[in-house]
Amino acid sequence: MIQTAREIRETGRQYALRIIRSRIVHLKLEPGSWISENELAASLDLSRTPVREALQELSAVRLVEIYPQRGSRVSLIDYALVEEARFLRLALERAVAELLCGSLSEEGRRRLEDNLRHQDLYIAQEDPSDFFQADNEFHHLLFQEARKEISYDMMNSMTAHFDRVRHMAAKTGENRSRNRDDHAELLEAILCGDTKKADRTVLRHLSYVQLDEKELRSLYPPAYFAKT
Repeated sequence: MIQTAREIRETGRQYALRIIRSRIVHLKLEPGSWISENELAASLDLSRTPVREALQELSAVRLVEIYPQRGSRVSLIDYALVEEARFLRLALERAVAELLCGSLSEEGRRRLEDNLRHQDLYIAQEDPSDFFQADNEFHHLLFQEARKEISYDMMNSMTAHFDRVRHMAAKTGENRSRNRDDHAELLEAILCGDTKKADRTVLRHLSYVQLDEKELRSLYPPAYFAKT
């Protein structure tokens, strides 16, 4: 389940940043919609200052647009930014898969297999959020096993544009099954030490966002997308 409660030692700014980013990725704050600082602050039980600071950080990665004297708006889906985020993830995840091939710990194998079982449970749910969370956790576990946590955190802070269209694509059970099968195939390649198969799987897995663009444009309002 998605964690919405404030975590221990999480500052107001960190909490606001995490929740607002999540709401944007999960389309709770729709592309192009105006953001009310007052409403966000009230819903998070925070003052406006940490909310404003969080919006400024999201503006720095072009997920939010800030208009002086007017307010803030959720950025439209820009496939140029989606592709740049995909490029970053692809480079890092290929490297992590190569590092893990043939060297995954027994504990790591168990945790990843448990995660796959959770994905199985969530495939058929109407709301894709639980599956999306399990999907993200699978990738996070790979970085943890490779001891590249800082790299994961840096990547995660910069790939919200990519994550937003991933979540949109996860609306269909067919796409969730496809992603789950890729995860299983990647784990198998890592356990077998097959670096070429692992690399092919990562490349295919992170390229769906390109293939899904036409479908997503037909399923969601045209106003969600930036003009190319």
